[in-house]
Amino acid sequence: MSIPVNLAFVLAAAVCIGQVETLTRQHDTFLGAMSRAWPFIIVGQFCLYNIFSNAPSVMVAWISFTITMSLVRVGMSYLVLGEHLDLRWVTAAICLMTVAALCMKEA
Repeated sequence: MSIPVNLAFVLAAAVCIGQVETLTRQHDTFLGAMSRAWPFIIVGQFCLYNIFSNAPSVMVAWISFTITMSLVRVGMSYLVLGEHLDLRWVTAAICLMTVAALCMKEA
């Protein structure tokens, strides 16, 4: 599969999963959230399957999805939900993701 198609799957999966997280934060009940989130879950899982099955390596699939998902989560939290972002936690998360990537590479 071509690189633009894989990038489209990465972006679609991240946006769908980000939308599911947003919907679950906005609803009071599990059934209320899932009644609106199920199409996003199905599309997100389909995209994740395609990302990991067509990537040149698991590491490439993991890092591309992780970075994209992190950016979507920060955007959803800050822009959609209006949550305050503490830069110390954002920096700590970036450092932990970098260490995790290095550990996976060495494994």
